[in-house]
Amino acid sequence: MVMDEIWKKNQQALGLTDEQIEVMKQDPKRRKFIEASPQLVRKKVIAEVISAKNCAAGHKVGDRYVIRAAGYLVPEESPKNLCLSALVPLQPFVSVAGERIAEGIDPNGMITDHAGCLDVGFECGGFGRVVMKIRVE
Repeated sequence: MVMDEIWKKNQQALGLTDEQIEVMKQDPKRRKFIEASPQLVRKKVIAEVISAKNCAAGHKVGDRYVIRAAGYLVPEESPKNLCLSALVPLQPFVSVAGERIAEGIDPNGMITDHAGCLDVGFECGGFGRVVMKIRVE
């Protein structure tokens, strides 16, 4: 894909004005991210449930949240019952994966690759607990 086409597609997708695009082109950080956008749209951040106890959403081991590295959920590949307590902790992982991809670094090289839902679990005064392992495909 030609770089002008990448910029035009992002401008349309984000609803940016010509002036905003010019500002972004002058910002090295934004520029790098926009120019990496074809990869960010193709790559998926997978958060696979490796432990689940008393989950109100019904999550079980093997369930997977699938999020594009560009930052949006792929609902048809994610659990039917979306749990905000499980989704919110995934956001930093999606950001780090996106930055690693934009920098040309292996996104699966993240040192921290596990996340837990925000419910602390029954033993600590909560209700349930889900733990997920994160990888990028």
